Amino acid sequence: MILSTFSLSACASADKDKIENVVIVQVTNGGTLQNRGGYTIENGTLAIFKEIQLSKNINQDPSSLTTSDSEKEEIEKLLANDFTEEDQHPEQTGLFQTYDRKIKKAYAQIDKENKKTYLYGEHYKKEFTWVNDQGTRLMDSNKVEYSFSQK
Repeated sequence: MILSTFSLSACASADKDKIENVVIVQVTNGGTLQNRGGYTIENGTLAIFKEIQLSKNINQDPSSLTTSDSEKEEIEKLLANDFTEEDQHPEQTGLFQTYDRKIKKAYAQIDKENKKTYLYGEHYKKEFTWVNDQGTRLMDSNKVEYSFSQK
């Protein structure tokens, strides 16, 4: 009887750690081609947005843009954890390439002890490392930094 009560209370406390409304917005690009990015969880749905800037000069003619092999590799690395392979290759020829994805059954969890924030969803997990002690500034595996807030 005591064991079943403990199990139920442990499950209940784990649910309290789930954060269901968050906004994570890119603040620096970490020296990458990622120009803008963000993660929003609202009502159990995670919306991911990333924008890649292919040109260093926004006045450049988009038809003259070429992407080097190293830039292609970097773009794939920037998108790998957040987008399916099918989502990673849109037919885009502009100065900016945008990528969007929605994931259901999403929530965030904060691990204060290890100074990490996680996003979870259906077949999805993303880890951010804290840049500051409050967990309001995060960094992903590509060294791109984001601000974090709860709604």
